[in-house]
Amino acid sequence: MRTVNPSGVAIDGAKVRELRKLAGFTLKDFAPQCGIGFQYLSQIERGDRQFVSPPTFAKICDALNIENRRDMLRYSQASFPGRPDAAAGPATTRY
Repeated sequence: MRTVNPSGVAIDGAKVRELRKLAGFTLKDFAPQCGIGFQYLSQIERGDRQFVSPPTFAKICDALNIENRRDMLRYSQASFPGRPDAAAGPATTRY
């Protein structure tokens, strides 16, 4: 069995789903706006993918009209409190 070393930005898939639905988008309509496939977006929303690359994180925030990406990081940090770099958040990573 392959061990996966999580890298990238922690993302709260449930919050992404909630915000997407509040914006009135279906999964298939929203994914192209993020520059990703709907299957990948579905994995993020279900929590199967808990970390995304910084560019993907930025595209999701842009598609949700989240101007302050720290807001989305706060959602994600609350979801992954045990991850050491989650607490560092935006202070160590630029988006």
